[in-house]
Amino acid sequence: MQTLRRILAKEEIRPYVIAEISANHGGALENAKSLIMAAKNAGADAVKLQTFTADTITVNSNETNFLIPDSSNLWGGRNLWSLMKEAETPLVWHEELFGYANSLGLEVFSTAYDIDAAIFLEQSGIKAIKVSSFDLINIPLLDYLAKRDVLVIISTGMSKTTEINKASEIFTHKKSTTAFLQCTSSYPCSVQDVNINRHDLLKSFGFVTGYSDHTLDPTAAILAIGKGALIFEKHITLMDINTLDSEFSMNEFQFKNYVETIWNAFNALGDFDFSPTPSETASLWERPSIIALTDIAIGETLSRINIGIRRPSLGADPIFFNELINSPSEFSLRKGEGFPTPKIS
Repeated sequence: MQTLRRILAKEEIRPYVIAEISANHGGALENAKSLIMAAKNAGADAVKLQTFTADTITVNSNETNFLIPDSSNLWGGRNLWSLMKEAETPLVWHEELFGYANSLGLEVFSTAYDIDAAIFLEQSGIKAIKVSSFDLINIPLLDYLAKRDVLVIISTGMSKTTEINKASEIFTHKKSTTAFLQCTSSYPCSVQDVNINRHDLLKSFGFVTGYSDHTLDPTAAILAIGKGALIFEKHITLMDINTLDSEFSMNEFQFKNYVETIWNAFNALGDFDFSPTPSETASLWERPSIIALTDIAIGETLSRINIGIRRPSLGADPIFFNELINSPSEFSLRKGEGFPTPKIS
């Protein structure tokens, strides 16, 4: 996790893109491996799993209270336990998937949904742990992670400012190893619910920031780049399977475009101070300068008849033009020659 560690420590300022596997494996280990390869091919920096079981994230109950509200875009009316059971990434897969990602040169980590999951990940050798938006209020989990020697990334969907403030206080001693991601916890997320302007407030807490993206195109990510976001998390899926999360995920080719767009937006930010860019130096030649419009003899009075401001850049800067008018020429010039820069006394 050296790249992520350098970014969190602000030693390296560059986009860092995480491909979220989530439930897009559809319950098949080979699909999970294919997703990791797709992330590699798409240019992701890292892949992320989710570490939970249905029994550790909810209760196996058929009571009405455990039915997902009908207002949910994708899963309304479903029993929460059965949904989570379908979404599980089996714990027995983790070691193999971690090793496979590493073999491809990808950094890899996972979301821990409880303290036991965090302990399991630590024992697996994982050096970074994600906290989901849903668990920003899980203070025991935050307290545990704040005491551990792991990198921590925290999403902020559904959060109030006071809740983010509480979480930031818990990690205030770990600012060089912690990041907060702006997020909207709707699946998929409409552009009307993105609220990228909130990123200004998120940055004010003093941590590296990013954007956990549930939209369907790169627009929000581009805007987040402009606000200073560095870490981007996006769900990746395979083209030929339908899963719980595929409707708000990008396939390998869309994800590749997503990564390229983020980098293009980042590179477009450029410098803070104005000066000609390397690509502009060839155009400097075409700037106007003071040029002789007629043949000029030494001592001849300069006027708007015999000198003018014309392209290209052959002579003195136009700033000297008014100063030269009505003064005797110190030079003998042919028509079309650049007028030398006057001596400054």
